[in-house]
Amino acid sequence: MPASRLLRVVPAILAALLLAPRSGLLSAQQDPPARPRLPFVAAVRAGDTHYFSGWGSRNPATGEHPEGFDAQVHQLMKNLQELLQKHDRELRHVVHSHAYITYPDRFADFARIYGQYFSGPPPALTLVGVPRLPATEVEITFIASHAGELTPVRLEGGTTSTHASPALRDGDYLYVSGMDSRDLRTGRLPEGTFRDHARKALENVGTVLRAAGMAYRDAVKAEVFLTDLANFEAMNEIYRSVFSEAPPTRTTIGVRELPGGSPIVINLVAATGKEIIVADGVKPGPIISPAIRVRDRVFLSGRIGTAPGGVGAQVREVMDDLGRTLRAAGLDFSHVVEAKVYLADMDDYAAMNEAYGGYFRERFPVRSCIQAGSLLRDSRVEITLTADATVRP
Repeated sequence: MPASRLLRVVPAILAALLLAPRSGLLSAQQDPPARPRLPFVAAVRAGDTHYFSGWGSRNPATGEHPEGFDAQVHQLMKNLQELLQKHDRELRHVVHSHAYITYPDRFADFARIYGQYFSGPPPALTLVGVPRLPATEVEITFIASHAGELTPVRLEGGTTSTHASPALRDGDYLYVSGMDSRDLRTGRLPEGTFRDHARKALENVGTVLRAAGMAYRDAVKAEVFLTDLANFEAMNEIYRSVFSEAPPTRTTIGVRELPGGSPIVINLVAATGKEIIVADGVKPGPIISPAIRVRDRVFLSGRIGTAPGGVGAQVREVMDDLGRTLRAAGLDFSHVVEAKVYLADMDDYAAMNEAYGGYFRERFPVRSCIQAGSLLRDSRVEITLTADATVRP
């Protein structure tokens, strides 16, 4: 072969080797496969409420995560600031954050760093430890407001926190921080059984509601996190004594650990004027409402998958069920603004995305996805949704 031709051929071969997938070389006419679009968006606004997807600690300039937990939390908070600025918001407009960390025993460090970024009253916060997150070790999903001044709830005689308000009022809605079983005055855990912890956590929720001029009956959405789902029935027993009529929607998740050594954390959204939504043929449970409407907003309870055939079949089962509830409220998937997906195994992430994404035609909602410590009935997936009649594709 002439040397001039060889010089032309060798670079072409090297280029092909660099572009080749594991299965073989790309032809000269074949483009590299496009990265699949993930089925969520960064932010969705509905009225005066702005929903944001889960955000991690990856540095957008380098594409890498910083080394060390503290550096990752700082990078995460900088990412949130930049994201909010793109939507004409600041950290002071955040009303409720959900923070998930995979580092055991780092709750205090997270709270210390997180609190440094708020010059005024911090938002409500729910903080849990989970086994695994998608491509990050720490993640926050949050809601921000475009309404007027936000009103923090203060507890008389309670301990003062620099990283979380007990609750924050935003117009019609009250966002209650995750309440664990520590005494609000002393910070001590109760002695006794799990039931004592569950009772104390619910008492703490009630204390915050009363300080805001509300009551248990005003709860529209609850999230319950347990370090051991073996305590599920005991939790229900205590929960039933508080939410005996017109209960809120609810999602119950097993997690890795919770702040302060508590075995339970409960957060709430509360509002007056709620309407319970029940799809045809569905019998509402005695302590969980399938869905609740407050004016334009609809909160749906978490649904777990039980269908055989893997996570894809369970996602379709859950989404079909949620779709029936949406239709009972006069809505459909185009009105969904926020989704939370809990997986038993993060290795199911791609299969979940494939099944989940097909339910949204015009626009994806924001979303967070975490690997739970465990799910009820050995389910592979649990999904909860929030929808709003005012949102437009």
